[in-house]
This record gives sequence, C-alpha cells and structure tokens, in this order.
Amino acid sequence: MSDQSISVDRIRGIDVFSQLGDDGLEQVAALAQERTYDEGKELLHHDDWPEDLLALEEGKVEVRRDGDVLATLEAGCVVGERGVLRRALRNADVVAITPVRVLFFHRNKVRTLREGVPEIDERLQALAESRES
Repeated sequence: MSDQSISVDRIRGIDVFSQLGDDGLEQVAALAQERTYDEGKELLHHDDWPEDLLALEEGKVEVRRDGDVLATLEAGCVVGERGVLRRALRNADVVAITPVRVLFFHRNKVRTLREGVPEIDERLQALAESRES
C-alpha cells in the first residue's frame, strides 16, 4: 500500500472513470489507494464478502470460477464491482497472471463516490449488468 496521493492522470487511465470531468476525477483520486500483487497471487476470493473495488492500473488478471477462466482483464479495467454494488458474496477468484498494480476503493468509499458522482454509479451498474450475462 502507498500513502502518497493518487494523481488525476492515473484515475483517467481507468475506463469507468475516464470520461469524468475534473471535479469527478479529483473526488475519485482523493479516495483511491494503491496495492501491488505478484504473479500468481489472488486478489479476490470467491465466497468472500466484498470489501474492495479494484481498478487495474498495470498487469493482467484472470477471473476464474471452478477452475475455468471466465475472463482476462488488463490495465484500465475494474473488477469486484458486482459484489460491492450488490453486497453479495464474491462469485469468482481473481488471480494475477503478471505482476499487478491496482487502485482500490473500500466499499464505503465506493458508496461515497456513487453518491457524490452519479455518473460513476451509472457506469458501475452498467458494467455489473453486462458481466452478469
């Protein structure tokens, strides 16, 4: 984890935040924190209660369920939105297949963002719905 502030330019590199105006980007940046994971490390575990929304800044991850790879995600993508939005148990594992750097938002910060920047709520809801099918 890092205590240094996250720049607006880093937030702009994440798809769900990229179209926000300066005020929205600044709100997101103020709530973001950073983590890194080594290749092979699990970022999210199925059947855990969701605590964080992760925005991939560098590297690639696989979304896996019952040994099957459901998706490969890379920089610019978010993961964990379904659990945070729906407050449902995680339904898949997310594993780093390269070294990964993420910006993460605790579920309480996600709630703050959704209330303060309604555009984020709309984009996260749409993303969650598209991944449920």
